[in-house]
Amino acid sequence: MLSLNPIDLIQQGGFAMYPLLACSVLALAVIAERAWILWRVVRPVKPVIAAVMSRVARMEFEEARMMLRTARTPAVEVFAGALAPRGDNGAAPRSAESTLREMERKRQELLCGLKRHLWVLGTVGSLAPFIGLFGTVLGIVRSFHSMALTGQGGFAVVAAGISEALIATAAGLIVAIVALAAYNTLISQINAFGAFLKFRVEELAHAREEREPAHGHVAAVR
Repeated sequence: MLSLNPIDLIQQGGFAMYPLLACSVLALAVIAERAWILWRVVRPVKPVIAAVMSRVARMEFEEARMMLRTARTPAVEVFAGALAPRGDNGAAPRSAESTLREMERKRQELLCGLKRHLWVLGTVGSLAPFIGLFGTVLGIVRSFHSMALTGQGGFAVVAAGISEALIATAAGLIVAIVALAAYNTLISQINAFGAFLKFRVEELAHAREEREPAHGHVAAVR
């Protein structure tokens, strides 16, 4: 009789269950680590950027820079270039296009960092069903080999061996489903965050371009 105890299932599934167990542990570790990193990076960004945009709208550029420097998320580095002081230390002011290119480079670096290790989930999701199928094939081969050695056959004997062999296939599918579902979820969240950053970066850069010249002109008149 087939036991539903996890330890018994691993033993009944055969050799293939051990690499599948390793794949599942590795996938769960990556899922937990990436979800934690994504939460830590994404969660503080929206309130910080909303506050920064409010400061920029009031032409409080130094206060906006201070908020970015003290924010506890690496994502704010993407926005730092939009508020960097221009022409400091005798350097020529950077053009808006150059600033946007620099911020886009930082945005891509951040997204690449967020996607780190996600290839493990894709690999596990692709390999796990084949590992399970391989275990099933081995189980069926062993079942027929035992029948040949003992000289006993019949549907009952074959069905018992096949039912145990199919455990590996079921385990492989479960591991693959979890890994691929997590991979697609994390990738979609990262891509959505990347789109949010791109929109906000351009919005912040344009807001500064519109307000800082006017602010400088008012200061000069005074």
